[in-house]
Amino acid sequence: MSTQYEFMKRQVVEEVAALQEKLIAIQADCINRIKEIPVTSDLEDTMDELLNKISNQFLFQIEEPESASVVIGTARAGHFSWRVENGFRDIFSVEQWLRDNPEFSIYDEYGTAITWEQFKEAVAWCNG
Repeated sequence: MSTQYEFMKRQVVEEVAALQEKLIAIQADCINRIKEIPVTSDLEDTMDELLNKISNQFLFQIEEPESASVVIGTARAGHFSWRVENGFRDIFSVEQWLRDNPEFSIYDEYGTAITWEQFKEAVAWCNG
């Protein structure tokens, strides 16, 4: 099993989360408003299809823009694969990048914020 780590701009992560919350509310409101529209039995199937389309969990999903993240590398059992093309070759290059870019935080591929200590432990675990 592997886990990818990346730097993400904290402000963008928070802004996306807030926007996502609003979009989910808009989606729920839209569904409720459509359900309130009276239709004849001839249009019930059409309305059900529309509700199914609008209810799609991915329809109102957004992600952080690529410009707000930089991949550090991937942790695998026995090895950490650094993303050298992004300037990361060891723990020291990551630490320097973080000092130079304090608006970023480390996140795993699941969107969970990782502390600097947790990241160092993950790298140490990989390298045995």
